[in-house]
Amino acid sequence: MGSGLVYGESAKSGLPLDENAFLVRIVSAFARQIARIGAGLGRPLIRVGNFDSERDFLDVRDVADAYAKAVKRAQDLELGIIILNRLVAQSRVKITIEQDPAHLRSSDLILSPTPAVT
Repeated sequence: MGSGLVYGESAKSGLPLDENAFLVRIVSAFARQIARIGAGLGRPLIRVGNFDSERDFLDVRDVADAYAKAVKRAQDLELGIIILNRLVAQSRVKITIEQDPAHLRSSDLILSPTPAVT
């Protein structure tokens, strides 16, 4: 806990998305190949990608917003840990901080078994 590391990974993103941009791109690629074939510049063969795969394309503005929110949440969590550690340090009783598996999600990455009290 408290490593200061925020990791994020997104699907392919780029310029702000136009809903028809992908369709325009593939149709123009097909048309270009057909025109080359018709002009005698290529074999009568249309080369395509994998029609069975599914892809996600994200608007770069949405990706940037998601990363900013992740960093803010990590900063809020870090502040919460700092406050917890200070409260425990001010206690007259020795208190141990321990992660409770019941409070963890299956996707949580445990970096250390117990947060350091400063």
